Amino acid sequence: MGVDTMTFDSDVFGRPSIEIIPFELVEEILEYAQYSPTGIVDRKSLRSCSLVCKSWTWKAQRLLFANVVLFKSYELITFRETLVQSTEKADFLRASVKQLLVKTDQGSPTDLRPITIHMVAETIIFCPNLEVLELEFFSSRFPNPSTLDLLTVAPPFQTLLIYNNSTQGQVLYEVLNCFPHLRFLTIDRHELRDFQIKNRKAPFALYELAWTARGVPPPEFMAWLLGGSQDSLQILSFRETPDVQIFNSIIDNHFHTLRSIRLESSGDIEHARAIRICSRLEEVQIKTYPSPYLVLALLNSPSLEHFSFCGTDQTAKSNLLDSVIELIVSLPKIRVVTWSMCLPEDHEDFQRILEVCRSRRVQFRYFADRLGRFPGEVCLRLHFESTVLTHISFKQEPMIEVKKFPRFMRHSNRRPKPRYPWNFNDNS
Repeated sequence: MGVDTMTFDSDVFGRPSIEIIPFELVEEILEYAQYSPTGIVDRKSLRSCSLVCKSWTWKAQRLLFANVVLFKSYELITFRETLVQSTEKADFLRASVKQLLVKTDQGSPTDLRPITIHMVAETIIFCPNLEVLELEFFSSRFPNPSTLDLLTVAPPFQTLLIYNNSTQGQVLYEVLNCFPHLRFLTIDRHELRDFQIKNRKAPFALYELAWTARGVPPPEFMAWLLGGSQDSLQILSFRETPDVQIFNSIIDNHFHTLRSIRLESSGDIEHARAIRICSRLEEVQIKTYPSPYLVLALLNSPSLEHFSFCGTDQTAKSNLLDSVIELIVSLPKIRVVTWSMCLPEDHEDFQRILEVCRSRRVQFRYFADRLGRFPGEVCLRLHFESTVLTHISFKQEPMIEVKKFPRFMRHSNRRPKPRYPWNFNDNS
């Protein structure tokens, strides 16, 4: 489809009249132009690239349509009508879609027909290369059998993010039952109620679960959700630290596979005891200073490589910081320490941790996000002499398999992270 090189006129010095840009290099240029420095798809740049020449057009447009966002019913209807056509354009569009974000049951004064789950199901069956589906529910309308049948034959995408704005848990349960190929799952927004478990375990084996919904997950729902993931679950995240009973139940079933645990707080001594038995743990992230119980549980951990904590000058306490320093010194494999919402750089305690990281040749990352979120992966300043990385913006990390923690921001779920000089940890 078009030529795969670019040509230029010869210059006044008589140098060759044709310079060839290999097709692979064109791909590299366009894929790095796909995202802005903050990790958001740069649609303006991709549109400009598509106008450079014929050899750039189809590749830039493929990247442009790789991430599709549909908030209104007329957008979804137009998109679906294009997909079902028997044209070259429709073939190209069907093959291009990798990630789809849809808000269902969301009407507006000018949008009298809200998007339903059935409309989404009718659309995704025409996206054979779909890898990531993001759904936002706004009502508790139960999907009919024909909708569930369509979802069952959907492409085998592995990543699902559900923003559940309804407390109706049965809708979520029925939808999840339709996707046996899931490996990465995020459940956000409201807590779940009013559901009935029909099967002993979910039909999928998860690699990562991020429970960022309000409230702790119901024990029976969590038992079903992770029932098929005994030998696969490696990353576990909670917006709110679950109670001891639920947490112990999860750890008892997955301690031999878990590599990363992310919690709101350190919990109590029972949480620390549960974390201690995770024999493969490589990463721990918490949004507070670590409790003495957690520090004791992690001391001399044979596998921990990344420790991330959060704290401000209002909550800083020397004894807690002493515990963090003791942890850094004791861990034999520690490579990276992340401090979010940290103290000012000239603060005495900040300098203490910095010096400890320098002495152990540990990479120290820090940034100040006043919302207390986990660190992003946008490197905006680098100090080679002190191995300090400064992160001052937030971007949710991609849900992909990881070899080394922390999991760095990649340009997409399908490409290795670029090997820039600051890439001390290559997850590719």
